[in-house]
Amino acid sequence: GTNKNRAYTSMRILEPTKTEMRPTFLVGKSDGTILRSADHGATWTRVRSPDAERRGITDLAYSPKRDEVWAGTDGQGVLRSTDRGATWSGASKGLRAAQPLAMAPGSGETRLWLGSDTGTFGLKRGLGRISWNREHGHAASALVAIPPTTLHAGTTVGTVVTSSQETS
Repeated sequence: GTNKNRAYTSMRILEPTKTEMRPTFLVGKSDGTILRSADHGATWTRVRSPDAERRGITDLAYSPKRDEVWAGTDGQGVLRSTDRGATWSGASKGLRAAQPLAMAPGSGETRLWLGSDTGTFGLKRGLGRISWNREHGHAASALVAIPPTTLHAGTTVGTVVTSSQETS
């Protein structure tokens, strides 16, 4: 379930691209709002309003190679943006009610890892679809991916699980 008493803010800075000369700043808030700035934080636009239950954004991840942004949520699964955070859509197929706690790009930025209360999941792509596959059942609140194949997961019980993953 969601934790309405916890306050948190996630921030991610998206690198400039050939078409976007400035970095884009994104802030995910504990009420579910996502704010976006394309002018170094001088002005901010709300690009996602809170849902009715005010479920928050737990983490933001950016994959520069694909120019995708991902948001883990407190009770809504995962959201994905393909336009540098201007719009968001659901991307939770395969998570089975997992609550995202941490995210990390991996495998040369073409893969994404998600730590949740029910384990660690890896994003899989194929035939224009994306889905999540459970990699192990250790609840993970912190992730560090070292391309091309190593993933370190800090678990919610204070241990670190290190695994070697296939690249894809």
